[in-house]
Amino acid sequence: VQQRVESELQQRFEALGLNLSDRQNPFGGGMGSFVEMLRHGQLRQCPKCKYGPVLNTYCGDLRTHDRTRGQGTDRTTNECPTCGFFSANWSDWAIWDPEDFAAALRCPLCRDPCKL
Repeated sequence: VQQRVESELQQRFEALGLNLSDRQNPFGGGMGSFVEMLRHGQLRQCPKCKYGPVLNTYCGDLRTHDRTRGQGTDRTTNECPTCGFFSANWSDWAIWDPEDFAAALRCPLCRDPCKL
């Protein structure tokens, strides 16, 4: 799967005409490339509805850092924004498959998933 994902990303970056630095660091700063994030297990997708990519750069304990389930001040939403899937373990989320980029698109009016 990883090799197929890397190949697909490379083809899409080339089709977009992105220069090397844009391809290597799509978010700016020090996060690195999609390929590196995938290699480090930081890109996943919802196993229920396939929404993705979902990015995790810090911790695999999603319950602790979830704003409705966790504790402390450094919290975010760790459930799928499309279907509400939640697991306390990052490893329960599926490895991101970039075949369908439309899975992450949301309607600008109703915020529901786009149907292309």
